[in-house]
Amino acid sequence: MMNKAETLKLAEKVIETMFDNSTCKEEKYSTDRIHSIHTRKWVLRLKPNASIELQIAALGHDIDRTNDLRRIRSENYEDYEEYKKEHALLSAEILGDELIKHGIDLELVDKVKRIVEKHEVGGDEESDILKVADSLSFFEDNIELYYRTRGRDRTKFKIKFMYERLPDYAKDIIREIKFESKEIVEIEEEVFSSMQLV
Repeated sequence: MMNKAETLKLAEKVIETMFDNSTCKEEKYSTDRIHSIHTRKWVLRLKPNASIELQIAALGHDIDRTNDLRRIRSENYEDYEEYKKEHALLSAEILGDELIKHGIDLELVDKVKRIVEKHEVGGDEESDILKVADSLSFFEDNIELYYRTRGRDRTKFKIKFMYERLPDYAKDIIREIKFESKEIVEIEEEVFSSMQLV
C-alpha cells in the first residue's frame, strides 16, 4: 500500500502523462498543463495544508481536454452552465478511471472525483477552494490565450463568468493582477464597468 507522498507522486505522473499524450492539439489547449499546475499552486496558497485529494483534483480538474474524441464541447450547449457541469463530470470520470488503472486507492479516487465533479460550482470547502483556484489561474495564465483564440466577446463573457463566481477575497486578488496586454486591460475594464465595479 502506498503512503500519501507516494500516492501524490504517482497521481502527478499519471496526470502529466495524460497531458503529454493529449490529442487536443488546437492552440487554445496549449496552456492547459500550465493551468493545472498553477491551479494547484493557488490551492496551496489558499489552503497550505490542502489534502492530497484536493491537490490531485486541482491537477486533473480539466482532464477531459486531453481527449479530443471525448471532451465536452461548449458549442454543443446553449446553456454555458450545463456545459461546465458536463465538463466537470467527464473530467472526474476520466481522471478517476486513470487513477484506478494505476492502482490508486478507490476511496481516495472517489474523493478526488467528488471534488472535480463540483469544481465549477463548489458547495463544500474543498470544491469551493478549487473553484477559486481555477478562476485565479485563468486570470493569471489563460486570459490572453483565451482572447487570442476565442475573440473579444467570448473573453468578456468568460471574465464576467469567472469573476462573478468568486468570493470577495478572491475578487480582490483578481483586481490586483496586472496584464501586459493593453487589449486585455481594456476588456477587463469594460467588463468591470458594465458590472459597475470601476
